Amino acid sequence: MFAHWIPLDALHVGSLIALAHLLGVAMAFHAVANTRTSQGAIAWAVALIAMPYLTVIPYLFLGSSRFAGYVDARRLGNQRMRTQTRGAHASRHMDDGGYAAAQLGANTTRALTYLADMPFVAGNALRLLVNGRATFDAIFDAIDSAQHFIAIQFFIVRDDALGRALRDRLLARAAAGVKVYFLYDGIGSYDLPRSYVERLHAGGVEIRAFATRKFINRFQLNFRNHRKIVVVDGQRAYVGGLNVGVEYLGEKPRLSPWRDTHLELRGPIVANVQFAFLEDWYWVTQRLPDFRVPSADAQAGDAREAWASVDPTIARDVALSDLALDEGVEPGRDVALQSGAQIVPQAQASPAEGHAAVSETRHDAPAPQSGAHAADETNDLDQALDVVPLPPPVPPLEPPELLHPFRPGDPRVPGRRPGTPDVRCQVIATGPADRQETASLFFVEAINAARHRVWITTPYLIPDEAVFAALRLAVMRGVDVRIMIPSRRDHFVVFEASTRHAHDALKAGIRIYRYRPGFLHQKVMLIDDRAASVGTANLDNRSFRLNFEMIVLAVDRDFAGKVEAMLVEDFAHCFEIDASEYTRAPAWRRLTMTIARLFSPIL
Repeated sequence: MFAHWIPLDALHVGSLIALAHLLGVAMAFHAVANTRTSQGAIAWAVALIAMPYLTVIPYLFLGSSRFAGYVDARRLGNQRMRTQTRGAHASRHMDDGGYAAAQLGANTTRALTYLADMPFVAGNALRLLVNGRATFDAIFDAIDSAQHFIAIQFFIVRDDALGRALRDRLLARAAAGVKVYFLYDGIGSYDLPRSYVERLHAGGVEIRAFATRKFINRFQLNFRNHRKIVVVDGQRAYVGGLNVGVEYLGEKPRLSPWRDTHLELRGPIVANVQFAFLEDWYWVTQRLPDFRVPSADAQAGDAREAWASVDPTIARDVALSDLALDEGVEPGRDVALQSGAQIVPQAQASPAEGHAAVSETRHDAPAPQSGAHAADETNDLDQALDVVPLPPPVPPLEPPELLHPFRPGDPRVPGRRPGTPDVRCQVIATGPADRQETASLFFVEAINAARHRVWITTPYLIPDEAVFAALRLAVMRGVDVRIMIPSRRDHFVVFEASTRHAHDALKAGIRIYRYRPGFLHQKVMLIDDRAASVGTANLDNRSFRLNFEMIVLAVDRDFAGKVEAMLVEDFAHCFEIDASEYTRAPAWRRLTMTIARLFSPIL
């Protein structure tokens, strides 16, 4: 039928080929001008010119890592919120950067504090959750015991046995009067049926998709929210690599047994995880969630102090409602972001529209602009957001006998209970709206801090030049650098690109291990015997620059020892690869690996 109305003679075929190449050349110029990194620009330009028939359409959806309207709006919203909540957001516990500096180095600690815009805080308890069963047993236990609120966020949510178990528990707690806030990524959870969302919504759960207002565009496909967060009553938080689907329990035979790691956190660090969820929730809904934990004997004049007194070790759980209280706006309603602006009522949006109901709006809030006006607005915004103060210098290290001036149970440490664990932690919440490439720079700084050992596990090994350089330099310093990757693939192109990068790493002296039993999905890093991180970020460009991620860094020898024991067990189930994995591969596969590596900037 197609051939009936378009004659496929040589002239028409030649015209179509010429048009495809013209489009490819035009988009190659666009890629060079707009892609964030030189590697990405070169990769797209070569692919668009050489293979326009295969790459023009993907470039429309994935090509640009910049989406100025979104990035500017996100930066502005985050900056305003952080500025106005700074007093409440600052830890009410002692900033234990001194201890972290003693372990990692003063310069490293200062860089990480500035990079994350989050302090190191003490007085925390951490528990490693190995694989899906242990993780969801812990999460479900926390949800079942929730009394006040639940904040939950996943990249992938499936309507299978695990997803329905989660749904039923959330509905039960919502029916008991617990406030439940649920975020899921609109692309990662593309196959989540509407009936799943509607049932939660009907049961009193506030559930939203992290996506744009438009159906499909580059922003929606590129900027994914890859975070996995659960916070219960401000007392327990869960962060790590597991999503909601039975495959994460090892029930997908091709990838089973699934190897992953999650982290349970208790203590003041929970409030920093909670704050990252608040930023995402506010972006999607333009409303603050109600994270208050009321006390029965609270008086109107000191309500915030009463909420904080529920548990001194989590006094910062009140921080996330302070902004609303300070502005005279109830939590769950729009927040005034500009002092002196007029608030006027607005009709509520229909829940069926998939957006939060809005009860107030700013009379002077600017509408989206385009053209010259938008450019002027962007320039003003850049000038406003460039004025971000540097953190204070890390104080000089104390003599060895004074490195731990406060011990667990010391009454001088606010909220510290006798006998409680005392792990120093930092939350690194990263995303494409960051002024710096936060995730990439975190790995660079952490690797540079290593003196004896850096062990990394990642499902995808596609490092950028900065991280690869840090790994090579660590080898040159005599550091034991090992990277554990899967032996089974879940994505063909990504696996082939990872294999090619693994060959490059071997030539640099980095030891590469493949996990044999099943698919390896954990994202863990061990630095000497002093620090370890668990999070959602892979060692790839998508995590470095395009996704929203979360990493928890713990500076604690006992915790690092537990991570070491876990990884030693994992290495026992691995085999170390050498150059022959690449050199002895068939020529067609080596070519496939090389071509796949060209797409590294978007993988």
